Amino acid sequence: MMNSLRAPFGNDGHVCECAQHINSISGRMEIDPLGNYSYPLSGQELMAMNPYRPWSARITSITELTETEKLFEFRFIDERIRNAFRHKPGQFVEVSIFGVGEAPISISSSPTKEGFFELCVRRAGAFTQVLHEMQCGDIVGIRGPFGRGFPLDLMRGHDVLCVAGGLGIAPLRSLINNIHDERSSFKKVTIIYGSRTPSEVMFRDQFEMWRHRKDFDLYRATYCGLCRCMRRRYGLVAPLFLNFDFTFLTLLLWQPEDTFVPCRGRCHANPLVEKPMCPDSPALELAADESVILAWWKLEDSV
Repeated sequence: MMNSLRAPFGNDGHVCECAQHINSISGRMEIDPLGNYSYPLSGQELMAMNPYRPWSARITSITELTETEKLFEFRFIDERIRNAFRHKPGQFVEVSIFGVGEAPISISSSPTKEGFFELCVRRAGAFTQVLHEMQCGDIVGIRGPFGRGFPLDLMRGHDVLCVAGGLGIAPLRSLINNIHDERSSFKKVTIIYGSRTPSEVMFRDQFEMWRHRKDFDLYRATYCGLCRCMRRRYGLVAPLFLNFDFTFLTLLLWQPEDTFVPCRGRCHANPLVEKPMCPDSPALELAADESVILAWWKLEDSV
């Protein structure tokens, strides 16, 4: 037995006199060119009929994050598609620019925000160069979402550790904001993020929001704690050799039985503002020692 569904064609949402049949036994989809059905299709039906069809979406917001990254907000033009679109944290979509090409890009917004979605795009080639030159109101094609996504259901009721570097924070932002909107479903949340230089840190406003939550631990607390430890052990010049690598090393050196409770302290670079800092610990001291030793050898080798 077969159930008949109309097959959509064209951007206006109208349907040609063609019907798509779903075989209830095999699950295979078949095209019936003689079918003629007049009932309206829902967004889910439209997307299910052809998962490889790009749907038109308009750029509604552009935020410049760094010199090479921008955050784009998109909204589907067809209201039915807009209401039907659902994704999981960690999934991606295929973005097509008519006459240019297509590229996979991770979704950066949380599934809890409906009606739009956000993509963080780094300018790194011909396609992304054209996308960076587009303005609000321009149209692109969107297919998806694709991919397995993060196992959000398995994370509920447990501690969550999110680790990212550079552009890797883009897909994790979707997960972190999802956790933020459903905070009671998760236990302790730790965010570890680093970049090559401070100017390349993305989503600064998001980190400020996460930092002010007492139930979110941040990489910055470890960085500032290591800075204070190096200054205390080796003097005012030592923090000049501080880098992100030894901040990650500190986190790896934490013993499982240690309780990580960031305290508040005043930074020597800006003593008027209190910042979260890790308390003194053997992990901080060892990382501080190794950081100074490596700096000495670099100077010795004239690196």
